[in-house]
Amino acid sequence: MSTQSRVTPGYHEAEYIDITVTDPVKVNDGTGEFTRFKISTETTFPEYRQRTFSVCRRYTQFSDLRGILKEKLSANPKAIKFGDLPALPGNTLTSLFTSAGRFEPEFVEKRRQALEEWINVVAHHSFFRFEAVLHSFLQDEEWKSQ
Repeated sequence: MSTQSRVTPGYHEAEYIDITVTDPVKVNDGTGEFTRFKISTETTFPEYRQRTFSVCRRYTQFSDLRGILKEKLSANPKAIKFGDLPALPGNTLTSLFTSAGRFEPEFVEKRRQALEEWINVVAHHSFFRFEAVLHSFLQDEEWKSQ
């Protein structure tokens, strides 16, 4: 009996993408304070250069990405058949009116969870999945909104 495994001709590995948002860190860059999140991706989607990678992003970068994707969807009205772009998690009254509110552990954790859910929905979306700006957001260390 042979212990070698055989690959059946025509076999293709299932495509998947799994994104986690973790490690919120409060940052002061000299112009202000913000929370930075680590985004780790594991995927077999052929649109990405590697199978696993991580970058750090702040909330405003998620917001910039959403704006770009919204414009791309508006420019291609037929793509709406795949579904609309979900809203980003919003701010609370406390986070809007006090800087401390944005850094409260409960607020940061809720935002982290909501961003993780949002980016996974976007990455699985039949239209947005193929957008280069999403690929860049997830894998390029120095991402700038275009």
